[in-house]
Amino acid sequence: MKTIEELLKCEPIFEGDFSTEEDVFCQFNCSKPTANDFKMLYASYEDDSGGYGGYASVIYYANGELYEVHGSHCSCYGLEDQWEPETMVLVEIKNRIENGNVPDGLKKLFGY
Repeated sequence: MKTIEELLKCEPIFEGDFSTEEDVFCQFNCSKPTANDFKMLYASYEDDSGGYGGYASVIYYANGELYEVHGSHCSCYGLEDQWEPETMVLVEIKNRIENGNVPDGLKKLFGY
């Protein structure tokens, strides 16, 4: 498992319909966090129903902490206005990776 310091040296991983930071903030209809130490680490946006729904997951670092954001939608709306960051800790990610079904990109980012 990588340390925070090692994670901050990594290039961000984008999967699915996200390919840049701009994609992420555009889809969530929000501004990039203003923290001086902001660093996008991981962003995935998967279409799960042929264009009629989707699920997004974002992990980033800011203000000395890790944050995650999740969003989902049906055919009626997109991810807009769902940007609600929650703090997270490395041990939580480790548990998810070792005991759950997480995308390969997330495993790669954290050194699995």
